[in-house]
Amino acid sequence: MKVFLIAGQSNAVGTSPTDGLEGYVFPDVLLWQAGEFTEENEKLQNVWLRGVRPGMGYTPRHSGIELGICAGLKKGMPRAFVRYAYGTTDLVRDWRSESLWRAPPEKRGDAGWEYLCWKNAFLRAQEAAGEPLEAEGLFFMQGESDAYNREGAARYAENLATLLSDMRAFLGRADLPVCIGEIATKVSAYAPYAEQVRAGQRACCARDKNAAWVPSADLPMSDGWHYTARGAVALGERFAAAMARLTEERR
Repeated sequence: MKVFLIAGQSNAVGTSPTDGLEGYVFPDVLLWQAGEFTEENEKLQNVWLRGVRPGMGYTPRHSGIELGICAGLKKGMPRAFVRYAYGTTDLVRDWRSESLWRAPPEKRGDAGWEYLCWKNAFLRAQEAAGEPLEAEGLFFMQGESDAYNREGAARYAENLATLLSDMRAFLGRADLPVCIGEIATKVSAYAPYAEQVRAGQRACCARDKNAAWVPSADLPMSDGWHYTARGAVALGERFAAAMARLTEERR
């Protein structure tokens, strides 16, 4: 079964207050998700779900980029997703990829734990599907947490390139198309290195012919880190359009 992957931190989980999104219902889309899903949405983890709708994010009151991605899917694109995402996680430590590990992580907070969980989510989804999963593309929305980490921001481009290399190796797709979402967090005392992270995102994509940078700074925000419902949907639609361009360029 061909699938798209969604990964990252809170904006990949879906932390936008659901409001006015009643029309964004996709009954034919399959979804497997794991990570930071709470309250009643804990039941939506580690099981194949048929149908994507508003309220499948962090709590039943939150949604995310998955709605916009589904709305923007072109004919012939996979109609199945595997999502692993966890809020307030950085790339420099939490998502540290396997080739950089000094020792395998054993618990949340250990370097590389989120990467390990991402791998395990894919493997569990594959086992439950009863057939091999073929990754057709990755939507990655992360970086806000590195915006208040001097080391993480300075090394963001390098760390992101290594992460994508390791992910592609694990999935057996050296040319896997990847869309990187721009963090919209503004420079502040809480995110002093936001511009460095954005520069790192752009630099990584510029050097990777199979990656696309997806801008989001103009989208409406609900707070300093997260998008409004309409902002998240618009970002998802941009993700889908960028993925379509990447896949069309390879034909």
